[in-house]
This record gives sequence, structure tokens and C-alpha cells, in this order.
Amino acid sequence: MRYMPDANSDSYDRTGTGYGNAPRGPYCDEQGNVVPVSPTNPNPDIKPRRPRDRAWVLTPRYAFRYAGR
Repeated sequence: MRYMPDANSDSYDRTGTGYGNAPRGPYCDEQGNVVPVSPTNPNPDIKPRRPRDRAWVLTPRYAFRYAGR
């Protein structure tokens, strides 16, 4: 069996409402760039977030895409 995490699995996604008590902090876009507050304010936007944790689990006869938390 092979566990292959995505290259950006150690970055954070912003969570939506109803996800529970997620810790707040900076989060990334799909390219892995920290999302700023606005184009004129380069400070990181602080919102509830969770790790991406996306990966593939592979065997010779089976492939499973783990889409994160």
C-alpha cells in the first residue's frame, strides 16, 4: 500500500459555516498562496481553517482518493 499526500496537503483551507469550532488563522488559495485581507491590505486574512489533508491511497488493485477532513 502507498499513501501519497498531495503537494499542498500541509496548507490550510478556509472552512465554511457549520463545520464546528475550527481554529482561526491564515489560509491558502488552491495554489498554496496565503490569502490577503484585500488587494490593498497584504496582511493575511484570518478565518476558521482546517488542514487540507488530501491524498491518494494506492494498492496494485485499488485506488482511493481521500479528500481531506
